[in-house]
Amino acid sequence: MRKPPGPKMSKLVGNVEAYEKDRLGFTLAAAQEYGDIWAFSDQVYVVTTPDLAHEVLSATYTTYGPVRNFFHRKIKGNPTLQSEWDQSRAARMRGMRPSAMGNRIPHMAKIVDEVLDTWPASGRLDAVPQFRRLASTLGAYVCYGPHDEGVMRSAEEDLFWALLPVVGSPIDLPEWLPTRNMRRRKQAAQALEQRILGIISRRRAEGRTEGDDLLAMMMDPAARHGELGDGMLADALMATMLAAQGAPAPAMSWVFQLLAAHPEVQEQVRDEARLLEDVVDAESLKRLSFTERVVKEALRLYPPNWLIARQVLKPAQLVGYDVKPGMKVMIPVWSIQRDSRSFSDPEAFRPDRWIDPSPTERRAFMPFGGGPMLCMGTIWSMMEMTLMTALVARRWQVDVVKGAPWSMDPMRELTPNGLVLDLKAHTTVGKV
Repeated sequence: MRKPPGPKMSKLVGNVEAYEKDRLGFTLAAAQEYGDIWAFSDQVYVVTTPDLAHEVLSATYTTYGPVRNFFHRKIKGNPTLQSEWDQSRAARMRGMRPSAMGNRIPHMAKIVDEVLDTWPASGRLDAVPQFRRLASTLGAYVCYGPHDEGVMRSAEEDLFWALLPVVGSPIDLPEWLPTRNMRRRKQAAQALEQRILGIISRRRAEGRTEGDDLLAMMMDPAARHGELGDGMLADALMATMLAAQGAPAPAMSWVFQLLAAHPEVQEQVRDEARLLEDVVDAESLKRLSFTERVVKEALRLYPPNWLIARQVLKPAQLVGYDVKPGMKVMIPVWSIQRDSRSFSDPEAFRPDRWIDPSPTERRAFMPFGGGPMLCMGTIWSMMEMTLMTALVARRWQVDVVKGAPWSMDPMRELTPNGLVLDLKAHTTVGKV
């Protein structure tokens, strides 16, 4: 079978060794040297253009499928479970529509301010852990509402860290293999599932199956998706909450690393944030247009979900190269969003490129994926990150602590590990 060009590889593991030394540099250099499609190994091809990426993503569930899905029952070949999963996804998507998320903004802003009250008035802040705590708190509110949000965060964080070495590995080991990481992942998932099932059981016993949180929407027997089993509810919530606390924390850390490096941009964000009313709602969030552009540009330069994987389900071709069932196709969002064919001056931080982006720029921007598996929380994430950016910038001048070592870690999400921020409180934070 004819295969694309690519770096010299080991017959056993392909380019794993070179990839592990510098994941980002390796994928970017290979894209620049070998073009639109290249071979990582005999079983893994990498596509590096927006058109090829969308060709793969748009065929998800037909020609291509997700490589791993830890959070729902084994639905392959089970039409009933597949139908339940699709119904749970539809219910969650309704709960993440702009109108539904807009209704939650006042309480989300209140949560953000309460968490920010615990930060130092001035001093050092470990960026990623603190933004993860904030994102986790907001995610728990959206998923469980104000009554149950507090009881879930520790179990979800346990599962997040248990998953890290599993999903970050370049070698796809079977789930049944009794490795330490697999055992830890299963134990954490079981603990979280039991906690969620306890909440579901209590709500059913109390007759409390209505509300505007995602769990209530999925539990509503009168909704058009019908009644879902408790196991499916738990799986859907685990998937949603882990996504909610996964990408936003590194994304927000990158936002403030960039704002620290560009103080004039940070001042513009603060000027916009100072005009917010005391009670922040969906309408006031719409006025944060510059802040939203800052978030989008940070997601372009440093996409947390920097590498998307798909497994080939049936024979297909990609620009004349055959791909067969069992092979994998990788999409390096990191290099696609830094390609000069799509973005002028691609290494530069230019939020205003998003005032009127070209069709080419829109197509090349894919931090939330694309196709049928486009992140259902895209609207949620953009609202949440815009809100957090504004409320932090309104309170503090943010710099990066000089001399504190940090590094880009692409193990799972692209994360600025060790990034420490230096907060200096503004003397005035409210409206002018």
